[in-house]
This record gives sequence, C-alpha cells and structure tokens, in this order.
Amino acid sequence: MRPAPPDRDPQPESGTVRRGFARPGRSRLLGGTRAGSGAGSGAGSGAKTGRIWTALPIIAAAVIPLSFLGVFFIWPLARMVALGLITDGGWDLGVFGEVLTDSRTQRVIGQTLLLALGATAGAILLGLPGAYVLYRRTFPGRGVVRALITVPFVLP
Repeated sequence: MRPAPPDRDPQPESGTVRRGFARPGRSRLLGGTRAGSGAGSGAGSGAKTGRIWTALPIIAAAVIPLSFLGVFFIWPLARMVALGLITDGGWDLGVFGEVLTDSRTQRVIGQTLLLALGATAGAILLGLPGAYVLYRRTFPGRGVVRALITVPFVLP
C-alpha cells in the first residue's frame, strides 16, 4: 500500500472533507444526495432540481450548434432537394434516373471516387511510416516535426 501524500490526511477526523474527494453521501456530478443517506433523501428534497441545473449547460451546448446546423445546412439542403423533386405539385422521382444516367454525372462520380481512393492510399503510404518514425525513433528536431504536423489539426 502506498503512503498518503503529505497534503492529505490518510484518515480525516469525523466531519472533515478530504481534498480531491467527494463528501460522503453527496454525488459530485449530480449535486444531490444519495438515496437513503439521511436528510434530504425524501420526496421534494431538491435533488432532482440539482440534476436539472447541472444538465442545462450540457443541453445548451448541444442545442445551440445543432440549431445552427439545422438552420444553415439542413434547411437549405432540404429546400433544394424539394425544389428539384417537386414538379406540378407532386413528387417526381424520375429526375434521379435522368441525373444518374447522364454521362457528365457518371464521369464526375468516377473522378470523385478515384480521387478519394488515391488520397486514402497516399495518406496511408505516407502516414504509417511517418508515425512510426516520429513515435519510435529519436532524432534532432523531432519536436519541431511533431508540432508542424499538429498545426493543421489545431487551426480551423
């Protein structure tokens, strides 16, 4: 068994709170008391209210970007698809056949798939040996190379 760090008392006195640990009987994440732990465990204790207030920032963090995505991406996309498929007040799915049999569309789809396949193969052929060298070998300037590779992932 490891000895306790010097700033923590291994066995605190009754009623004291150890640093870095939750108080007994309290849930740190939900803000409420545990069921059957004494005071505040009955109906109307406010434990559920604490959970709601804890969940509100999480819900807001999801609703705001999803509404932005819905208004500026999904709605215009759905509107364009609807404009293309609705003719004379009804749905006309024959447009798909016309578009997919067009030689220009077939050429564009083929080029797109070929380019995606080539980009994937190139990334694998360059990425795997590069990752091996950067993380298994030591050489001068390794930190600089890692930083330069990380920059595209950090910048928007």
